[in-house]
Amino acid sequence: MDFEDWMRSQRLSSATIYKYVNALNGSISAWAKEEKILEKSIFDIRDPNSPLFALIRKMPIIQEHDMRGNNMYGSAVSKYVQYLKAYDNSTETIQYEQPEALQYLYVQEALEGDLILRLHMSRERDSKLASDKKRKTLNEKGKLVCEACDFDFSIYGDRGKNFIEVHHIIPVSSLKPGDKTKLEDLSLLCANCHRMVHVRKPWLDIEELRTLLKK
Repeated sequence: MDFEDWMRSQRLSSATIYKYVNALNGSISAWAKEEKILEKSIFDIRDPNSPLFALIRKMPIIQEHDMRGNNMYGSAVSKYVQYLKAYDNSTETIQYEQPEALQYLYVQEALEGDLILRLHMSRERDSKLASDKKRKTLNEKGKLVCEACDFDFSIYGDRGKNFIEVHHIIPVSSLKPGDKTKLEDLSLLCANCHRMVHVRKPWLDIEELRTLLKK
């Protein structure tokens, strides 16, 4: 069971899982690399008792952000350590069984809409490359359809005309400074297929996605 699945088994919300994974793999790993604590990602640490976790938690930038952001970064590190400890102490796959009495209870309402300022470190993308991928496909095929399921957004009329999402075949997160993305490294996908590619790791390639759709 990977880290994300384990957090789901602990009943963390999808939003919290997304925040923790992105914080760990993004900002926290980047800051730790700058401080020469890590060479790559915090996910390369597999020992829950590693002294590196203490060094990461003590980084001033994490403490500063936690003071302003509800201890999100420290909580993300702690949750990853909990995951490693769970696997360190067990040889079996961790599973969460929801009590039967709770299976039919649902949230009826929730307070939403508050404005929250968040800082994120993201990988830079070139929007012109995506635009040229769509333009080249339009010139060659006359339309933009999903490369996996053939969905055409023009079914929505003018609102959907020439609309499609652009998928990076080579994950942007795996690119090193100076690496270049070519047009052939991009695929055109509808929103559903694009989401299914990224729903969990390892990501699906387009052929694997087509195979699933044929079943």
